Amino acid sequence: PKYQEIWDPQIVLDFLKKWSPAKFLNLFQLTIKTALLILLVTAQRPQILSKLSLDAMRHKKRTFTFTVTDNLKHQRGYDPATIIELKAFPADLRLCVENYVKAYINRTKHLRKVQDLFVTTTKPHDKASMATISRWVKTGLQLAGINTKTFGAGSTRAAVTNKALDHGVPVDTILKKACWASESTFTKWYKKSIKIKSPDF
Repeated sequence: PKYQEIWDPQIVLDFLKKWSPAKFLNLFQLTIKTALLILLVTAQRPQILSKLSLDAMRHKKRTFTFTVTDNLKHQRGYDPATIIELKAFPADLRLCVENYVKAYINRTKHLRKVQDLFVTTTKPHDKASMATISRWVKTGLQLAGINTKTFGAGSTRAAVTNKALDHGVPVDTILKKACWASESTFTKWYKKSIKIKSPDF
């Protein structure tokens, strides 16, 4: 394991609330917020963001569904396609992933030349590489106050799964969401104590 403690996702969520509504954000901000929200609600690696395609997307009942058939790090040869569901969160539209994915698609509609969901924020707006996406995520974490010298883009996975565990989400649900085959994977590599940011402590 790279680290023994992990940051609290609430820190990032509180920061993302300030970046709203979507119409007031520039493309770079909108891209970062959309990417971070997807990672925070799916518990997936940043790699997944480079695999999402409009060709394999459905939008129904306020839920975006992406089917990912490309090989992912966690997959074995016989694994089925990965299904990513991004459901609306009407309780707080500032943190609604469905709302921001829709806004991002609309904003990039006339810019994009590819069917990949994420495109570069500068011309010619081609498919965003894995390195570019990781840089976006790391920038977002840094702006939120996360120490990115210690925590990289992939730390979102450990942060949200441990937060879910602390809130009483069953381990089986966490394993299914994060696409882990066994509890030992989570326990050995991802289970951490959450480092709460509290200047008064």
